Amino acid sequence: MQPDPKTILLKVLVIIGYQNDKEKFISEFLSICFKKAFIKCVESMPLNIKNTIKKKIVKVGDNPLKMQEILTEFVPEEKYDEILFAESLNTFIEYLQAVIPTLKENQKKELGIYLKSIAINPQM
Repeated sequence: MQPDPKTILLKVLVIIGYQNDKEKFISEFLSICFKKAFIKCVESMPLNIKNTIKKKIVKVGDNPLKMQEILTEFVPEEKYDEILFAESLNTFIEYLQAVIPTLKENQKKELGIYLKSIAINPQM
């Protein structure tokens, strides 16, 4: 079974020696992933549905979980989960590719071992 995203991110942040607030980073990272998935789902919808969603979003503000609830009225949960996984994985790999060049060799090795253990290959 795959570890949950928070566990994966926390382990990666520890390996790379992230010095700032890890919980805040994880929360912001996951929020970005939710928003990217939301946008990806909505962009292919007809204009009238987009407008309906937009009106509902205005009422809930910048809350990814509420946005997801609204979206499930229009997109099957399985489809959203599939898109969320793809967007999250892409965002995670982009982050890793930006960070890896700054790491020491031992960090790269430890990160590579960990990522292999969870079956992610960012082309280190």
